[in-house]
Amino acid sequence: MFDHRNRASPAFWVPLIAGVNVLVFLAFGFQGNGWVSSDSTALVRWGSNDGPHTLGGEPWRLASAMFLHGGAIHLIVNMITLMDLGRICERFFGRSRFLVLYMLSGVAGSVASVWWNPAVNSVGASGAICGILGAMLIFMLDSRNRVPVAMLKSHAAGIGIFLVYSAIMGAGNAPIDHAAHAGGLVAGAMCAVFLSPWWRTSQALAGSAIMVLAIAGLVRFAPGESPQVLEARLAQQRFNEDTLWFGNREKELLAIAGQRVPQWMRVENKPLLRDLGVQWNEIHARFTAYKFEPSSRQGQLQRLLLDYTDQRSRSYRALADLPSKEAREEFERFSAEMKKTVEAINASSQTR
Repeated sequence: MFDHRNRASPAFWVPLIAGVNVLVFLAFGFQGNGWVSSDSTALVRWGSNDGPHTLGGEPWRLASAMFLHGGAIHLIVNMITLMDLGRICERFFGRSRFLVLYMLSGVAGSVASVWWNPAVNSVGASGAICGILGAMLIFMLDSRNRVPVAMLKSHAAGIGIFLVYSAIMGAGNAPIDHAAHAGGLVAGAMCAVFLSPWWRTSQALAGSAIMVLAIAGLVRFAPGESPQVLEARLAQQRFNEDTLWFGNREKELLAIAGQRVPQWMRVENKPLLRDLGVQWNEIHARFTAYKFEPSSRQGQLQRLLLDYTDQRSRSYRALADLPSKEAREEFERFSAEMKKTVEAINASSQTR
């Protein structure tokens, strides 16, 4: 029978895990990676469960993704649920067994995610939290534990917040990782069997070892693609992220130019115009690195971006280096070319 006196003993791992999640989110945010919505490129750098990376030789992402979140709301909902359900779950199973349950559920959720979608880029503690929920349900259904139904009712708010958030975000086409939720739930329920206080330590260790081997086997035989296809997916992902970055960078450079170009004849502005030309040339070099098929959508957009960044770079260099009359004519010529290129870029983006 569950010893209800354990309810008075404070949980150890739950507040520690929650604290780590919050600290990681703060560190991530203070580096300029987003508070309301996290930058997907930065999440990959920090260890998200990005399918091509995970299946391409970085399985540690299955665990690291559990401590990253896609924004402040995502973090808050998960931590409220973790603190509510996690504390009683830790008292059900004990500190050591709870930590094993939490980690195995979270990693199993990540594995389910890459099995369902090998191109996924997933973060969050929700897989592990679903594991806690699954484990609690199994524990409370075990008649030997004699847990009163009122105890589950007292934690209905935490469960409700988590489920309502998932339902609302899912209905709004938000990237909710239902595969991770399902994988974590099933893994937590399975862990509840061999991590039950009714099982001896040796049995719990054997069950945990079997679960680890099962997870390792699933990772090893995950339905991933060949290294060439994975690399192509990564290239497409990086290119899409670079085009988003380019939109913000373009606004910054055009704002700087807007302050100076009307006064481009002034000698003191020449170094700034040369620097603008150099910065546009660096963006040009960034897009040159991609090797897409010219006929593909990415290849066509890459060609247009290369033309546009080259025209920008050459126009500012012309303003800086040519005599006034020639510079004006050259700049006007490049401006006309850029207008056509921008129209082609917009048309290409609308058909994607």
